[in-house]
Amino acid sequence: MSAPSSDRSASAASSSSSSAHSLSSIDGEHLYQLACVETFLPLSKDVTLEEEPTACAHPVARIDYSPNFKLIYGLYRALRSKIEYVDSVAQHRRGDHSLQIIRALNSSPARWLLLLGFALRQCTSNYTVWKDRRDVIMSAGVLRQATRDQLPALALPDILLSLDPADAAKKEEALAKVKEAEEKVELVAQHWLPGASDLFWGGDATPVAAVVTAALPSASLSPWRAVRWELNAVGCFTRFYHKNFQVWHHRRELLSYALQQTTLASPPAVHISTDGGSLAAATSNESVQPSLESEEKFSAYLKQNHGICFADVDERETVKAVLCNEDSKNYHAWLHLTWYLHSLPFLLQTPSWPALKAFARALSESQLSAEQQPWMFCAHPQWAFASSAESDSSLPASRRPTLPPSGLTTEIDFTALLIHQDCLNNSAWCHRYSLFKDDLLRGLWREQLQPRLECSGGEAPVSDPEFIEVVYALCMVEVDFALQWLYVDPTNESAHTHARCIATLFHTIVVMLAVLRDVTKAGETVHDRPQSSVRAMELLHYLRDAPLSAPVAAANLDLYAKAEDGSVSSSSPARDAVLRRMQHPQLSWSDYHHSFAILRYIQRVLHASIQQRVRELETQAARVLRAGANVASSSPAPANGTPQKVTLLNTLFERSSQYMLDNFHQVNTAQYLLYQVVLEEMWVLYLSAAQRRAVWQSRPPEAYREGIKPEWTSCQLWEGADVLSDEDNGGDVAVACFLRYEAAALDLAKRLSVQDPIRYKYWKFEAMSTMQRSYGATL
Repeated sequence: MSAPSSDRSASAASSSSSSAHSLSSIDGEHLYQLACVETFLPLSKDVTLEEEPTACAHPVARIDYSPNFKLIYGLYRALRSKIEYVDSVAQHRRGDHSLQIIRALNSSPARWLLLLGFALRQCTSNYTVWKDRRDVIMSAGVLRQATRDQLPALALPDILLSLDPADAAKKEEALAKVKEAEEKVELVAQHWLPGASDLFWGGDATPVAAVVTAALPSASLSPWRAVRWELNAVGCFTRFYHKNFQVWHHRRELLSYALQQTTLASPPAVHISTDGGSLAAATSNESVQPSLESEEKFSAYLKQNHGICFADVDERETVKAVLCNEDSKNYHAWLHLTWYLHSLPFLLQTPSWPALKAFARALSESQLSAEQQPWMFCAHPQWAFASSAESDSSLPASRRPTLPPSGLTTEIDFTALLIHQDCLNNSAWCHRYSLFKDDLLRGLWREQLQPRLECSGGEAPVSDPEFIEVVYALCMVEVDFALQWLYVDPTNESAHTHARCIATLFHTIVVMLAVLRDVTKAGETVHDRPQSSVRAMELLHYLRDAPLSAPVAAANLDLYAKAEDGSVSSSSPARDAVLRRMQHPQLSWSDYHHSFAILRYIQRVLHASIQQRVRELETQAARVLRAGANVASSSPAPANGTPQKVTLLNTLFERSSQYMLDNFHQVNTAQYLLYQVVLEEMWVLYLSAAQRRAVWQSRPPEAYREGIKPEWTSCQLWEGADVLSDEDNGGDVAVACFLRYEAAALDLAKRLSVQDPIRYKYWKFEAMSTMQRSYGATL
């Protein structure tokens, strides 16, 4: 099948309007097959085109559809009107895929399925066409008749029925045209229509190459084989039109259908004997409901009952091909990847506790623990580039695993790859944080707490101190990952945010664990004081199921319900009880201060290392710019010095960007936001009413009018608890700490109003809010 190059160029030009990227030759050939509308015309001789319905006989303007579009969608409307849907189709709209959708097609299913491919090529965003295609795949009675071998034969031209010997030449010419048309149809159908071996599985070592025709009416299709074929068939649409939501929604719905068929204990693929004998189905419960505990078990189920392996339906390859090669910030691809990973639990399996404890011990040998001296940050010399001197790995340091081997580690490593390609890719940073928070730390927290909910009083995987040690090690490694990228680019807001959020996670877990210990010490457990067992269970269930958000974020969900009358309460008694246990003096200052250990570490690194890096980059930039100015002034003709200036500027921008040079104040912004985390958490939740009154009395907002006194910011708060003496503010260390953080934050806000003039009004507002302590409602 050949076509003029001009047609092929025009087709490619029209396709590239939706996506600007190079298309592989195979995908391009498959899409080009559907662009050749004349291939489908011989199959539609018996169909009368149906015009598009219009609401007005004389519209103001008519859409100038192309002739191919009018032809294909005229056929589509004509054939679609012959479909009869089942009465329970509403169940499918609610996500129930347990029943068939189409009762009768009243046309050739193979021709209908092929036409849907041509319709998608004309308009890839047509939701109805994508839905019609899924309806065929999810209706076994229709799909079994939509194979390549059941495509209707082409209509013969009238000249072939002539008995006149004079028409022999015309007959030969017409026969040649029919043969050419059949070859084109067969070529298109080879990819765009399934074969019997794509849908049926015989239960032995080989797929069913040809199913006995008599057995087709009663045989069952393999839903996984059908979904695998469809995913492969429309893969070219996915890779080329990856910005189109419909292509990803289509894949998600198909996989949901296959998974639901599996989990609803649907019968496995029917075993069809090769001699056309009786049909038998397996009755093993294990084959009907496969375990999703591991990839090995799931792949074994697919191999036994559907003749495929997990790699055949693994969406990660398709998604990662788009993210790595085409669009690393594609929202639809990231959303699809997140859904897919959580649909198959084994893909995000966390490392075992023995592996995590060994991981924490290995780190403690190289770095001192949080209970002793703080960790020391050391910029890795080969963070973004591999070093030939390092024989242990050919990967740069930023690409090396940060967790023991597991399914979750694989996905986190994938984010490291994309961040290495573009360290400003906020999508990759957000996905990494979601995996770390929701799939790692939240899973470990639930495992640690679950035994306390059991009536038998089971033991936790590790002791509470070991749990904190492991969590601290995991968080420190993740924070170091962000800080290393900050050393590469100090203005990277994504890395700043990632480090701050990880520090907040550690604070949340430490505080929640302290609350859990308080509940246990008070005797409010399931096994002691039966009269309090109901309340204790509510508290434990809340602690187990509560999101790992900062306590203030969790409190703000419904703390404003009664703010108009001056009282604040939570809609959940359990949440209210937990939040009040986070206050002083229920929660000791030592525990609360320790919860900010990682946050203080980040502050110290920003102050000592990242700020030093900023000064180095500023000095380098100034040196290059001065050299460029000297070249221009020393050159007799301005044009002669231009190449040298360009060379100098190129050396500058190879290591940095103009955005970086203009936004070094982002380091101070990050420091300010870290201050605000502490201030908001303390003011809203931790400080008691008496302590808040002491803050107002010790330093009313009017005290800041004459400037910030040097003694208010004389110590570095990230140096630890020793910087605050018991004599500060009458012996209340918490109040003294809050005042010092407040003064430091206000000082930074005033400096940033000068360093960041574009956001001058924002920083003036921040300074005013800090002075007035406008942190919302308080408990």
